[in-house]
Amino acid sequence: MRQRTIAGRRVMAGGFTAVALAAALAGCGGQDGPPRDKGPVCAGTAPADGMHVLRGGSHPLPGGALVTYSDASADGRTRTATLTTGASGAGTRVRAGRQVSIGGHAYAVAQVCTYRVVLEPQSAADRAAAGAEPAAGHDAAAQRTRCFSTAPAARAARVAGMPPNGMTVLQGRQNIRPTGITVGGNDIGSKTATFTVTCAGDPVLADYQHVRSGDTVEIGDVLYTVGSIHSGTSITLVPQGS
Repeated sequence: MRQRTIAGRRVMAGGFTAVALAAALAGCGGQDGPPRDKGPVCAGTAPADGMHVLRGGSHPLPGGALVTYSDASADGRTRTATLTTGASGAGTRVRAGRQVSIGGHAYAVAQVCTYRVVLEPQSAADRAAAGAEPAAGHDAAAQRTRCFSTAPAARAARVAGMPPNGMTVLQGRQNIRPTGITVGGNDIGSKTATFTVTCAGDPVLADYQHVRSGDTVEIGDVLYTVGSIHSGTSITLVPQGS
């Protein structure tokens, strides 16, 4: 194997060894986050009236169950997600196009993405409950409906409450929107960032862990691309299509 001298040092110039080492370093998470997701970003198509269970977050379902998007996996061709319910944390692995029973209610898994799972209630009663119109007032029940309802008016209000030009999420600070949605930066590294999304004190809507520049996240029914990440300081979120 040949040797070369670079900056006064002798190094091995074996092409296969160098390529293998580079691939190994690219595949591992390094010191700032886990390995990159292999994709695809999404599988399936989200219907207009689907229920969006965001990554790391919980979503109340018709009948009272609370479902959490707790884990994800992808191999470059297919994508699956793990949904958990209850204190036991028992998980069910799902993929787009399949059906799942949660709390005795049937749902079609319409879409599985890195940032969300979209569920479609299969009974007319459950679809009506999921799409309840937001009530007037500021009590807990009314606020929960505004946070989670699939009704077009509720979705439009959430979108209208998000900043049209994007936002900056600061380390250790909260960005509170008029609709009650709050975004807080928890751990901003040099290459990845972790932040949470809540709504009016309800269970966490989303807990985005180790997102990188270029990743997609959803907040308030708006899709954002993660922009610049400034270690220990802030990250920028840019609305998609802007």
